[in-house]
Amino acid sequence: MKKIIFILLLCQINLFAQDYHFFKGQVLDLASQTPIEGAHIRIGTIGTATNEKGDFLLKIPVKLLNAQLTVSSIGYKNYTQQIQKSDTTFQKIALESSAVALNEVKVYSSALAIVKSAIKEIDNNYFSSPTLLTGFYREVSQDPNTLNYKYLAEAVLEVFKPSYQSSADGTIHILQSRKKEFMVLDSMQTFFNSGTFLPITFDIVQQKISFMNPDDVEKFKFDVQDVTTLDNQDVYVISFSPKNEEDAALQGKLYINTQDNAFVGIDCASNNAALQKNSKEKNKYSTIFKGKETKVRYEKIEGKYYLQSVAHTMTLNRIVKGKAEDFRLALEFTTTDIATQEVKKPKNLPKAHRSDVFLKAVGAMDENFWGNYTTVLQNIPQQEQASILSKQTFQK
Repeated sequence: MKKIIFILLLCQINLFAQDYHFFKGQVLDLASQTPIEGAHIRIGTIGTATNEKGDFLLKIPVKLLNAQLTVSSIGYKNYTQQIQKSDTTFQKIALESSAVALNEVKVYSSALAIVKSAIKEIDNNYFSSPTLLTGFYREVSQDPNTLNYKYLAEAVLEVFKPSYQSSADGTIHILQSRKKEFMVLDSMQTFFNSGTFLPITFDIVQQKISFMNPDDVEKFKFDVQDVTTLDNQDVYVISFSPKNEEDAALQGKLYINTQDNAFVGIDCASNNAALQKNSKEKNKYSTIFKGKETKVRYEKIEGKYYLQSVAHTMTLNRIVKGKAEDFRLALEFTTTDIATQEVKKPKNLPKAHRSDVFLKAVGAMDENFWGNYTTVLQNIPQQEQASILSKQTFQK
């Protein structure tokens, strides 16, 4: 019996080896040799992103071997490489800075006019038909003072997105999930819901949140700060902030392609002082938000832009039964594959709901399932990562 089981396992391993090719490495700044976080690695419609150490692991179908792999990040020249079957060793990829002087790029309009033009061009620059994203979702809770981890939960999602001309939200489907709790949790850590809706809630271009809404854009101040590059094209860096400084609306930077006026990135943070004031007034006995930060990136495929990644962090103070505790919640989503042709809303998969608490909904882990999907490497310490990635340490 043991021999039969062993043979079956070998067959599974051989089948898997035939279907996928592992490409792993680290992305660094060429000059400083420091890791680049959030760099995107892609081949065709498949991709992943680097963690804060610059590390990545991409699972490439054999049919895409000998295709061109591209590594891109805002402010750097693209790196390209022809993927060979022998590329299984750990590779270090150095990206060269692509500094562009602001005076080298002609600015024909005011910053406000550029933003208004980018909003107007959304219908042309983004998909006018539904798309289906396969993506990797991670939710991590930490103590912001000690940085000790409270829990880590992950999932592979299917995200049905209607066209960017539609006002519909789309749907979220959890294909598989897993979690690891590092300590005994109470309601202070487990109350958070709607996390898996990150690729819908923070698709800022589609949702036209606040400063992206044509009716609200005049309430903000805009200024062209710089010009950088993404995917070897010039990109305006435009700062924005609410004209009413006491407003808790978002403030940050917009990245707009100078050629097609597409939003390719958004970095925003809350007005923390106003946020805390409003939070205390509205929610005296439960949660006080002390800070929020969001990074959104878009990429171009088949001549149109799609949501490539979202990273959202919150620092909160939760009060329960007179006890207060700060904690940091980090959410991230990275698109690892995208379908664009004749996409229909999934009918046979259970939908996630905004009221769902993902940590409580995590189901049993299927190790074989996870082996077939590209994920994003954790940022947690190596000694903890080794135990987390083992089958025994995830909750079932």
